[in-house]
Amino acid sequence: MVRVGRSVRGMGYLRGAGLLRGAAHSRGRWGRFLLSGLVGFLFQVAALWLLVSLTTMHYAVATVLAVEIAIVINFILHERWTWADRFGPGGAFGRLIQFNALTGLTSIVGGVVLTALFVENFGMHAVPANVLSVVLLGIVNFVGADTLVFRSAIVLLCVGAAGPRHATADTLEA
Repeated sequence: MVRVGRSVRGMGYLRGAGLLRGAAHSRGRWGRFLLSGLVGFLFQVAALWLLVSLTTMHYAVATVLAVEIAIVINFILHERWTWADRFGPGGAFGRLIQFNALTGLTSIVGGVVLTALFVENFGMHAVPANVLSVVLLGIVNFVGADTLVFRSAIVLLCVGAAGPRHATADTLEA
């Protein structure tokens, strides 16, 4: 849900505001997001398994490295396929930094916290615990990427129009 002023609105608000397009378009993008995420996730699970099985690395450190591998792979797929129709300011490198920050916050911090919670409190092995954390954090990453990183042109226009106005010599003299 999104809080707008005093009211709380869900996905209907996001779609109506141009943050998400029509239902069919959203389902198509969501499907591409899931497939791209699955590819990155397979790399993540493989990297985590290799790191905890073949090294003495702690599962938490291995999780951070495995998630970062998935983030980079997911960004490339999202940039080229999931959100290929959207171009924002800063170019691909700027979007990579934004995507890495967003998904790093949710996937690395959230993934490490949830994986540790499941391992330490429920006795789960690191890999299934990590799988469960990815499932729980996936929706957060989709909404964040769609609205913050790979913004549509209408969002960029709204942000620009609503941005702060700075005083200039002309406005100060008037």
